[in-house]
Amino acid sequence: MYGYRERIGLILPSTNTVMESELSRMVPEGISVHTTRVKLTATNPEGLKAMSVNAERAVDELESCLSDVIIYGCTSGSFLQGMDWDDQFRTRLQSLASARILTTSYACRLALQAMGRRKIAIATPYIDSLNDAAKGYFTAAGYEIVNIKGLGIEVASNIGKNPPHISYRLGKEVVTAETELLFLSCTGFRTMEIVERLEQDLGIPVITSNGASLWAAMRSHGIKEQLQGYGSLFQLSYPL
Repeated sequence: MYGYRERIGLILPSTNTVMESELSRMVPEGISVHTTRVKLTATNPEGLKAMSVNAERAVDELESCLSDVIIYGCTSGSFLQGMDWDDQFRTRLQSLASARILTTSYACRLALQAMGRRKIAIATPYIDSLNDAAKGYFTAAGYEIVNIKGLGIEVASNIGKNPPHISYRLGKEVVTAETELLFLSCTGFRTMEIVERLEQDLGIPVITSNGASLWAAMRSHGIKEQLQGYGSLFQLSYPL
């Protein structure tokens, strides 16, 4: 039986061509990933707000395949309207589901808590307004954003066209002398292949949207397996 240890339900922006593939490659034996999509027209505030309207329908669909954990797999879509909105959004979806509900931004907060680092550099494919929202969200969560830099991509389907070396180079560019942790934000941004190499080259922890989402989904369901090759986060326990 696929998913005999855990079934992860994944709600994806319709334009995302990366997260489903990365999670499916990363999951250990006995964990399966099952996906549904919500329509995204543009990676800007208007498009992301409109996308969230269909989340309840998506949760209902993923409940029907007996998901153990359901991830709303969009970082910007969950941080855009602030931490309070993200928490209320999760609570609303949780009221509809027996599965544990996570958003990617909340998973990243849990990952940062587990890492215990406060001074963060953030690298993204986003436009400036979304970078501003990211900075506000994680500042409100108690972190100091020492630098943030984006690629300025607004056509959502173009994010996944960037090969891994783009996220690697952007990550190196955004890190400053005071950076304690690098965060590569966006579930549509390819990072799986380069996160461990970045940690080795920078000498600091690196978390990614997709890595944090999978780690939180596994740990919240009691799976303590320490995955190799995807960064130091997967050696850590759940913080709650």
